[in-house]
Amino acid sequence: MGAQWPLAGHCGVAGERSLTGMLVGPTPRPRRNVSPRAESVFGGRIGAYGVAILTALAGLALTALAVKPLAGPFLIPQFAAVVGAGLYGGFGPGLLTMVLSCAGFYAMFLPPAPEGYEAHRLASFAILSVCFVWLTARMRRAKGEAETSQAKAEASQYRAEAARAEASETEAKLIDAQQEGLVAVAEASQAKAEAAQAKAEASQARAEAAETEAKLLGAQQERLMTVAEAAQARAEAAETEARLIGVQQERLVTVVSHDLRSPLNAITVSAQHLQLDASEGQAKVLSRIVNSARRMESMIHDLLDFARVRHGIGIPVQLQPARLGEICRSALEEVRTALPNRAILLDVTGDDSATLDPARVEQVVSNLVTNALKHGAAGAPVRVNVTEDGAGVRLEVTNQGAPIPQHLAPTLFDPFRPGDAAGSFGLGLFIVSEVARAHGGTVSVRSGEERTSFTVAFPRRATDIAVAATACAPCCAQSATTSL
Repeated sequence: MGAQWPLAGHCGVAGERSLTGMLVGPTPRPRRNVSPRAESVFGGRIGAYGVAILTALAGLALTALAVKPLAGPFLIPQFAAVVGAGLYGGFGPGLLTMVLSCAGFYAMFLPPAPEGYEAHRLASFAILSVCFVWLTARMRRAKGEAETSQAKAEASQYRAEAARAEASETEAKLIDAQQEGLVAVAEASQAKAEAAQAKAEASQARAEAAETEAKLLGAQQERLMTVAEAAQARAEAAETEARLIGVQQERLVTVVSHDLRSPLNAITVSAQHLQLDASEGQAKVLSRIVNSARRMESMIHDLLDFARVRHGIGIPVQLQPARLGEICRSALEEVRTALPNRAILLDVTGDDSATLDPARVEQVVSNLVTNALKHGAAGAPVRVNVTEDGAGVRLEVTNQGAPIPQHLAPTLFDPFRPGDAAGSFGLGLFIVSEVARAHGGTVSVRSGEERTSFTVAFPRRATDIAVAATACAPCCAQSATTSL
């Protein structure tokens, strides 16, 4: 290929000066790395890449023309083309010129497989070109940003000067206007001062009104609190008075019930004694007197039992071995005597022996059956079933008819409940639940569309009663369960 022409040999001081002079050429816009000349002459980016292609071809043409005079190819025209394209169009066009120059130089002046110095020279040219193009792009961008900042500063300065000029002109006009209308300005100032004073006085009045309103609200709140405290005190006093009245009423009921037993016993004994020598008509009258006295005696016993429960004593029971079926027969005989026209059916199944208080259990049976006869269907029988229930015995009283109203479920076993058995104080179901609890048993009720059933479960042995009573102690207020 002839003599070798290293790129560094042709880049001396003059080359550096030329490069320095070329670096201060047309400044690119900050947003697009293309000079205004390229944008105006060649139409933006397309023109810049066109210039890059032309410079690459021009460099290759100069190299081809200088091969014979210089006895070999050299890369200075290609490098100049890269520099020109980079300065003119930026990084992209400069890089394109470098690629085209390398490709053309390789195709035109180098063998198919260059080795040694030629390959190194071409690689060095490519690396140096890329570095220079990148450096040029960075410098162009920095210069563009600096020029943009300078332009902005000049624009700001121009706007500031314009604003100052406008302000000066406006100030002059204002001075003229002030000189012409000095009296009017003084009057306006005085009016403004008076308006400001009026506003200040209005603000002060509003503040005083707000303070007064706050004081009134505070006083109202204090009065409301006082009224609330007085109402609470009255409610507490009324509750205490009601509690005292209730205690006094219970004591009165206890005393009266206890004192009525003696004259009532005298009436019963006297009537029974007169029945011995009475005629048939007198015997019927005396029989009604005895039955009425017995009902009164039952009511007195209920009141005394209620008083015992309210005082925390509970209903006393005298437990002994007994048969629940026999107790039911005895109780039903008395009910049939009082109501001979109603059908009452008794069914005993299994072992009905248990440790019970016969008198108290008869009271339970009588209350449940009387309640069923009152609230059940008039023509339907009342069924009393005694069955064996695991470790105990169970008593179930069933009547047909309308179900128990749902609103009565929470107070079904409360004392003095209206609608209990006829001729009572509303203590029938309350006594039932308390007697069941005294035996360590439970009471439940199921009421449906066709029938209503009350079930009382008694433990079989006395030890079971003690265990059940201990277990029921924390929840003695929930002695009965209702299922409607």
